[in-house]
Amino acid sequence: TAELGADRNTWMKRAGLGPRQYYAMGLTLFIGVFSGVAGVVIPFFGSYFLYDIKQDLVGSLLSEGRVTVAVITWLMISIAFSTAAAFVVLKFAPAAVGSGVPECKTYLNGALYKNLLEKPQFAAAATLALSLSVASDLPVGVESPLMHICASLACLVCKQWQASENRIPRDQRLFVTDRPRIMFITVAAASGLSAAFRSPLGGVVFCFEELATHWNFEVMNRCIIAAAFASIIVCYCMAGQDVEDSTGRHPFDISIVSLESIGH
Repeated sequence: TAELGADRNTWMKRAGLGPRQYYAMGLTLFIGVFSGVAGVVIPFFGSYFLYDIKQDLVGSLLSEGRVTVAVITWLMISIAFSTAAAFVVLKFAPAAVGSGVPECKTYLNGALYKNLLEKPQFAAAATLALSLSVASDLPVGVESPLMHICASLACLVCKQWQASENRIPRDQRLFVTDRPRIMFITVAAASGLSAAFRSPLGGVVFCFEELATHWNFEVMNRCIIAAAFASIIVCYCMAGQDVEDSTGRHPFDISIVSLESIGH
């Protein structure tokens, strides 16, 4: 038994396997999962919940023939949503004023400013502001801000993980330098963009072309794995969105049919 254990340890060392690789794979899968969840929560809260409340109210006024009141109501609710989104951003997440692409690119190129991704309340504030902006009918998309939010969440997870590694031997630590953190933030950006577009390869290619300056085979593999998980989660949860008119299914019904959109 001792000889078999020694042979197994020797084989694992030669193959480059160990606790560090297992931790990295677990963190990669976790990033893919929470990116997919974020890609479901934001459209649901903004496009379905808040937007439906506004549309139902305006639609009821139009059905009663009160066109002027309906237009004023729609305008006032939209202004209220957009004003609330602006207040949340300016008060709690000033770094979320734009698309998030310059901020992610700056961080991944080595400018580790705390206010860009490391602010604890950034993800929650940006999520709420993005949902309000979508519900207010502003011409904004969720793709780049969702990538920014996922990158911020990954940064916070990496910081907590790094803080908890003081209790394990140094040779088993994942975050010995800043390089793994930059890699996982790149993975989160790719998976967040993939969740928004439901296209794993699209998010990976965008990060390769626009964001990441440190790119190798390991980064590419982890980006593909996390992006695939994020896209699968979004496609499962948003299964009925494209076929709701013909089948009457709810947008969040689960169906294997939705997986056909992953390759597009």
